[in-house]
Parts: sequence; C-alpha cells; structure tokens
Amino acid sequence: NRYETLEVNEEGIFEAINPQGMRFRIAELSQATKEQAYISLRFALAESLLDTVPLPVIMDDPFVHFDRNRVKQMVQLMKDLASNHQFLYFTCHEEMKSLWPDAHVIDVVTLQKERSVPTI
Repeated sequence: NRYETLEVNEEGIFEAINPQGMRFRIAELSQATKEQAYISLRFALAESLLDTVPLPVIMDDPFVHFDRNRVKQMVQLMKDLASNHQFLYFTCHEEMKSLWPDAHVIDVVTLQKERSVPTI
C-alpha cells in the first residue's frame, strides 16, 4: 500500500505514485515492487484485450522475489481474474501447488519420465 497508482507519464516513463503524489520511476523501486508493477501492467493489458483478443497470461516463477504477503495478494488476484482469464504458471517451487488446490498441474519431471523424453 505504499503506492496508490501506476501511470505512464508524458515522456512515456512507467511510474508509481504514492498517496502524497510523489512519483517514482519503476527502476527506482525494489526488485519485488518492480516485478509487482510489471505483473500488474500485464494483468491490465490482458483485461483490456479480453473482449477482442483473450490471450492466456503466461508466467514463469513471477513471485520469486515476493514476501509471503505479496504472494498471497497476487494469488488472490489471479483467483479473482481466473473466471475471465487463463493462467499458465510455471514454477520449480513445490509449495506453490498448495496455493491452487483445484489447478491442473503438470509435473514436467514426471511427464518426462513417463514419456522417455531426453533431458536438454
């Protein structure tokens, strides 16, 4: 809750704005806050294209720099958006499966063994 909104300024620079109106370039923020801002931007884009080009949202371990609270908030947001959006979430962190008990999970290692696919 440190920032109230995200905007692209007149120069085309992506910024976070705090409740006092101070502007911060995304590059000035912590790694986790930058990643959260870019994920938010992707979600906004997916939402804006929903009626014309309903593309899936593909994410590859997007929360590795997040604390537990941020992960919880992002997972809840994804659950809220899941009725209108398809999410393809790739991770190597086993504990993430517990956050989506109803998700269709494909374990690549198991799949690889079952199909005798060579490792790269």
